[in-house]
Amino acid sequence: IRLSPQPARTIFIGKIFGVPILLYLVCLLALPFHLGAGLLAGIPLSLILAFYAVLIASCAFFYHAALSFALATPWLGGFQPWLGSATVLIFVFYSSIFTLSGPNGRTPFDWLILFNPSFVLPYLVKSTFLPPDAVRYLGISQIFDLRWYGQSLWQSVIMGISLILLNFALCTYGLTRILQRRFHNPLATLISKPQSYWMMGYFSAISLGFVFQTLEPSYIFDNFVILSVFVAIFGLLILFALTPPRQTLQDWARYRHLQGKKGISLGKALIFGEKSPSTLAMAVNLAIAILFILPAIFIAPLHQYKLATAAGFLLAMNMILVYAAIAQLLMLASTNKRALLAATSIGILIIFPFLCFAVLRVNPSQSPLLWFFTFLPIAATKYATLPSFALAIFSQWLGLTLVGWQINRQLNRLGASATKALIPS
Repeated sequence: IRLSPQPARTIFIGKIFGVPILLYLVCLLALPFHLGAGLLAGIPLSLILAFYAVLIASCAFFYHAALSFALATPWLGGFQPWLGSATVLIFVFYSSIFTLSGPNGRTPFDWLILFNPSFVLPYLVKSTFLPPDAVRYLGISQIFDLRWYGQSLWQSVIMGISLILLNFALCTYGLTRILQRRFHNPLATLISKPQSYWMMGYFSAISLGFVFQTLEPSYIFDNFVILSVFVAIFGLLILFALTPPRQTLQDWARYRHLQGKKGISLGKALIFGEKSPSTLAMAVNLAIAILFILPAIFIAPLHQYKLATAAGFLLAMNMILVYAAIAQLLMLASTNKRALLAATSIGILIIFPFLCFAVLRVNPSQSPLLWFFTFLPIAATKYATLPSFALAIFSQWLGLTLVGWQINRQLNRLGASATKALIPS
């Protein structure tokens, strides 16, 4: 199929329309009954069509995500459909519970609820002849309570549905770029480095807006803690989407001296190059997140939590950069299971400290310095002193420097050994 003269977009559109064809037929058969029931309930036709538009947009998003997942994880084999389907089912189930059973949580996780088409149903219920409290689990208050940068944008039906469709459109467009890159070249990274910068900027700007749903300092601090975890998880996803395979890195190390002759500097190759290591690109991604979020921390009414929030966020971004360097080093290993080794190692580095703290009952208030080297340092910054914060920053950058030196040494060794193999003795 990859050798077909048809463009990748045509092939994937055929997959999206062809594979669930039986589901489409069932929906078409039920459509007249569903549309008639909505009109008899007093729901305007324009609102029903808007709901169908959101439903179609959500299907397009999830189908593109499924295709991207299939191209990104070929090593899962037959486990792919089960894992992907279970993930989507769990997400839709729990997001529906949060959407329909009560007020939203007023946290950055509210952004994820926008990917559930049932979020639009309260608009339809409000337009019926039923009293407001007749269907309590579909109350309109959930939408009215949702704020983005302090603005209740979802009070307006047109504005709310337009924002949901725009969110789906932008995310689906990003997935199409992944499909087009990976389809014709299975060894290519899922995204390019410039694409990752745009994605991190979009993610930071959108998720930051859901932090300011209240003006209570302690509540905003908790939201920034959640946002720190949110950005860290997205950063790890960007990391594995950017990291090239070992053979690609070996070829780059072998011929990188030729790029200088073409006028391409080493820094430009590391920031924008397709085949270069991902560590510096991850630093740029995290810098983008810091540029978006750190000024908001100082502007927000955090009062006594302001410095603790800023310090915790910076420490969290440093830890993600350390994880990125370690993953890049492990991707240079000679084993055939490099990706699995890197993913497992990073998972252990994230989970193992918390397990140890739980067993030994180490609280953030008792040993804040130890928490500074975990996935969630912001939980301990309220109890830390300036010397401990400075020591943590110094230790993180010292470890990052050592790992970076080892990466450069490994790349030099790979490039030299490959060159020597081409020179006859």
